[in-house]
Amino acid sequence: MRERAAVLTVAALLMPNALQAAADFSLKQARYFASLPAPKGDPSRWQWPSSTARRVRQLLGAHGQLYFHYPNAVVPKSLEHPFDTEKGPPPGVGRGHGGMMYVNWTFGLKKLVDLSIDVTFHTEPEPAAAVYLQLYDFHIGNTGQYFGFQYAFSKKGKLNTKFIWSRWGTRDKADAWVAETGWIESAGYEGDFIGIRYPYAWGKGTYTVHLLMGETDDVGTWYEIHIYDHQKGTWTKIGRLRFPLTKEGLPFITDGGGSWCEVYGGTRSSKDIGLFHLSYGGVYTCGRTVAAREVRLTYGKTTPNCDISIDPDGRRVHVVYGGDTRRLTAAGKQKLRKEKHFTESRSTQPTN
Repeated sequence: MRERAAVLTVAALLMPNALQAAADFSLKQARYFASLPAPKGDPSRWQWPSSTARRVRQLLGAHGQLYFHYPNAVVPKSLEHPFDTEKGPPPGVGRGHGGMMYVNWTFGLKKLVDLSIDVTFHTEPEPAAAVYLQLYDFHIGNTGQYFGFQYAFSKKGKLNTKFIWSRWGTRDKADAWVAETGWIESAGYEGDFIGIRYPYAWGKGTYTVHLLMGETDDVGTWYEIHIYDHQKGTWTKIGRLRFPLTKEGLPFITDGGGSWCEVYGGTRSSKDIGLFHLSYGGVYTCGRTVAAREVRLTYGKTTPNCDISIDPDGRRVHVVYGGDTRRLTAAGKQKLRKEKHFTESRSTQPTN
């Protein structure tokens, strides 16, 4: 009994030191992750230095083999669809509301601190559906969130576009910041949430959306989003959201998140959805040094005129919906193709 009491006493004495050491380690990690660089010029020519990427991967941990990425052109050589879209029977008619298709991305990392998504809009939006082109639906820490492009049409047919980013579990506007001309929304119609809304004028072309962990304060950890317009060669700072800490410490991004397209208004049936074609040229993490290695393709039940297909290059994922779109690809998991001619010894110093 005396021996047990002695052990408990020693444990009690050691506990504050252990907790302090853990706190110091988390603080050190938070400072390091907040110092990680973000691209300032063309993201297609940029990466973290290989030493930085390697250290981050070691801190985050991995499951199995990773697919490495190296700087390369992100704008496709052609905006035409690579397959014969007239194959197969014509689509049926559905309700045409809600989620149409989903693409979930797997990197093979236990957690993430950044995301960089290249998306090309091959066509201009057509009336009459209002659509949310969500880029990566996932948790940061224990908090659900999503972000992406939206478009809708006025009664007179005018196209309106914007970029939105929302997180759940709070209505406190102190947990959000938006750039000039944008606004913060705080509401409870989808559960308590706050979101930033930015009137981003996007159209036919290629864009990169970059999300990165920022500083940590007494309340939580900030993440920040920027968008690069490859046509204009300019970055736009959209805004920041703060996420609460977890029992384990910092709130990290969850691997396996999904990109999806959702009709949220303007339709009576799937016939009212205008034809639209977009593609994900690549989804990356670790300062654009690690690429997604697998996708899971899923379709909603109310929009038969939509399709997801993998480009012949084995990496670009095409999404087409609306009009007379025919389904070419069945739902299921597919491995993406590894990029060639990349080794860990290759120089990955940022070019800007």
